[in-house]
Amino acid sequence: SLHPFDPESGRFAPEAAAVGLRPQAVAGAVMLCVAAAGCDRAGLDRIGVGGLLPAEPPPVTMPAAGPAIATVTGTTAARATLKRTTTQPGQIEAHESTGLHAKVSGFVETVPVDIGSEVKRGDLLVELTHPELDAEAVQKRALVEQAEAEARQAEAQTKVARANRAAAEAKVNEARAGVHRADAEIARSRSELERTRRLVAEGAVTAALEDEMRATLAAAEAVRQEIEAQVRSAEAGLVQGDALVEKAASDLDAARSRVRVARADLERVNVLIGFTRITAPFDGVVTARNVHPGYLAQAGGDGPALVTVACTDRLRVVAAVPEVEAAFVEVGDPVEIRLQSLPGEVVKGSVARTAWSLAEATRTLRVEVDLDNAAADPATRARPAPLRPGLYATTTIVADEHADVLVVPKTAVLRDKDGAACFVIEGDRVARRKVETGLEEAGRVEIVSGLTADERIVATGVGSLTDGQTVKVP
Repeated sequence: SLHPFDPESGRFAPEAAAVGLRPQAVAGAVMLCVAAAGCDRAGLDRIGVGGLLPAEPPPVTMPAAGPAIATVTGTTAARATLKRTTTQPGQIEAHESTGLHAKVSGFVETVPVDIGSEVKRGDLLVELTHPELDAEAVQKRALVEQAEAEARQAEAQTKVARANRAAAEAKVNEARAGVHRADAEIARSRSELERTRRLVAEGAVTAALEDEMRATLAAAEAVRQEIEAQVRSAEAGLVQGDALVEKAASDLDAARSRVRVARADLERVNVLIGFTRITAPFDGVVTARNVHPGYLAQAGGDGPALVTVACTDRLRVVAAVPEVEAAFVEVGDPVEIRLQSLPGEVVKGSVARTAWSLAEATRTLRVEVDLDNAAADPATRARPAPLRPGLYATTTIVADEHADVLVVPKTAVLRDKDGAACFVIEGDRVARRKVETGLEEAGRVEIVSGLTADERIVATGVGSLTDGQTVKVP
């Protein structure tokens, strides 16, 4: 039997008979059966009982919700000092470090130093022996002496040539004086001949005397011709003397040049001999020694250095700054240096120089900091011991510093396609305010313009806010 279903009570009637059932009861029973069979209302319509069920209620339409009220935390801008820093690993290097090689080949004679030896500029580090150079120096000294002797000989020949030239000049003057005497004798003979001719014409003397006077004149003229020949010979001797003087002077110059060449050759050999003594180029410490007495040192720098000397008074701290931060680093920027060997200590310095150009392989900028390496008084809380090349260092470079600027938390700044902005709290609403930002450090952002110190702004969650939105500030 089918128990009747009471839709008002939502339960089946206790009667066992189905006589006198109301249509609602029949519909409820049918609905339960169909539901158990997995049918919907359309299925009930197909079996002819859909009309017995009540109609579906219309959908309920909810009213539109207004903008949500966000709960925000307020804050105000503060005054602080911000720094743009870059912290990079680095290492300490000697300010000057040089590996010394042999300029000339030779056997190592002595090595008076060892690693750790403190040396001064000019101290002997390695001494070589080179017998061939010593023998060559003896030869060059002999050549110098020979050239100097030849120069003295040429100088003496020059003096002789000058004396001969003076004698030739004297002969020329003497011959020219003889010409004057001959001219005077010719003039006297002509005068005597004229006077004799007059006397002969007057009959005072015989014609033989006239012939005698004419012969005397001819003899005087012959003497003059002889003296003129002597003058020409003396003048030729003078020209020869001048040539000999010039030749002697040239020979002297050549001899003196040979002296200079011989001395230069000797100096060259002496310089090479000087290279057998390898000395310290500056004050420092010997950090490497690679030879012992008897070692054959080869000239040139292809092999390992004989010894290496490093400067200890000054050091370089070298760091590599990445490309994104290299543009901000300049000479003079403050630097804080921390060393594993000095835990808790901070060594201060400044950027002494940069490579200016980034290394192509690493795209980093080489930065160097100079440090004095003198141990300081422990009472001043400075480093207790000298630093050493090769120590690992952590460098913090202060590339920029803005003192007493307006700063806000980084979470209070919204950055989107419209730029940077903050949300200013105005009563129960917020207003988007465009700002200009500057340096950022440790979760704080510098506000260059757009805010004042007395304005309250939203501290966090600015990405979910809109301009004019209602907010609640606890």
